Amino acid sequence: MNATPMGMAKLPGTAIDTGLLGPDQWVADIVYFPLETRLLAEARARGCRVLPGSGMAVFQAVRAFELFTGRPACPDEMKATFDAFAT
Repeated sequence: MNATPMGMAKLPGTAIDTGLLGPDQWVADIVYFPLETRLLAEARARGCRVLPGSGMAVFQAVRAFELFTGRPACPDEMKATFDAFAT
């Protein structure tokens, strides 16, 4: 799991030696800009299951919306909006 800023658009690269990855592992990266980081691309190429940072971004936004407005947010709508902008 990458929880560092490495891989962000302004800080390219990876904090993890991807040569250590194999198909029996899964790799998560909380970076969401870009959504497809070097770490995820290399992990996928090595047969790993991957989890991009989109979920973290969406559910962080859900919680922030609820804190700021006092109203419930719709995670499905927020995810659809995120996906529309991410492609």
